[in-house]
Amino acid sequence: DDDDTGDDDDTGDDDDTGDDDDSGDDDDTGDDDTGDDDDTGDDDDSCDVNGDGTAPFTDIQDAVDAATDGDTIHVCAGTYDEVVLDHRTLQLVGVDGAAATLIDGGMDGAVTSDGSTVELTGFTMTGTAPAWGGGGLTGVDSTLVVTDCVVADVNATDHPTYGIYLSDSVTELHRITFEDNVTSNGALGGFDGGSLHVWHSVFRYNTDMVLNINAESQIHNNLMYANECDDRCINLNSSGASVWLYNNTIADSTMLDTSGYVADVGSAYSNFQNNIVAGSNGGGITADNVSAVDHNDSWDHSGDDYDAWVTGVGNIDVNPMFADPANLDFSIDPGFSPCVDAGNPLPGYDDADGTTNDMGAHGGPDGTW
Repeated sequence: DDDDTGDDDDTGDDDDTGDDDDSGDDDDTGDDDTGDDDDTGDDDDSCDVNGDGTAPFTDIQDAVDAATDGDTIHVCAGTYDEVVLDHRTLQLVGVDGAAATLIDGGMDGAVTSDGSTVELTGFTMTGTAPAWGGGGLTGVDSTLVVTDCVVADVNATDHPTYGIYLSDSVTELHRITFEDNVTSNGALGGFDGGSLHVWHSVFRYNTDMVLNINAESQIHNNLMYANECDDRCINLNSSGASVWLYNNTIADSTMLDTSGYVADVGSAYSNFQNNIVAGSNGGGITADNVSAVDHNDSWDHSGDDYDAWVTGVGNIDVNPMFADPANLDFSIDPGFSPCVDAGNPLPGYDDADGTTNDMGAHGGPDGTW
């Protein structure tokens, strides 16, 4: 996707975004649906792994070790130990969905991929993150596609830790819920080369940073709310890779350091646009003097909505008029919100109905989810 980032009329038009099977999911907040796909159910004949002994394996790792590259491993509902994938090519599917299928790494991370090509679908992942690793998932030199999963209850703050940690990996995260993670460096961290694509995901009730990104990235059409952060919730600090955050909604953030900002766009290689950043006891958006920060709504912060370095075009600081925030509906009211048709006016950013981009998680080409 390198040729897409930076081209105003292309951004958001990747052919892997906005999959047809995503539209029509009325529950935008991801409260109960994420990872709960109705697959093959409890038919033990469909599973390669079942903890009750009715399938060929009772442990995912044993199935991985016995598998041939290219295999798909079907896992029935249950709680399973850490999974390590070392230079493997495999697909792992939780057939009963994330709500019923837990990988608990205990004192280690739940899933570790080193030099592997892996697809993960339908798991909840938790564990105590190792230093410079993820309690839910660690990917190093890997190609990862993760869909309909939950990263939850990762708890480790005495060393650099994450919910998901990625290094030199090409990663797609689609319909992921990050919730109730207490880390020292972020719910999601992407570093040291590779690329990262995150969309239609929910980040909520996490402590410390939400996003800590220094890798080629497109992060769009996500909802982040009720997170407790130190001095920033989003840290974009690329030393050369293009980082694009567009059409996200970040709401109701609590800053432990009230002099901090919800979003720190601290790199000349970062683009931050069409986002809504609403409600915090700190500041809204801070930026490097050459960062691209355009067409955002930053409103209702105890500190500055924008710091003095934010000099882009189309930025506003007004009530976005969420539909029903008390019930966690952070879509914008189509009849009254000033964020309607207020995003980047170039055609490549248009909403799915062909109208000008709406700011926030439900605007742009991939705004239906």
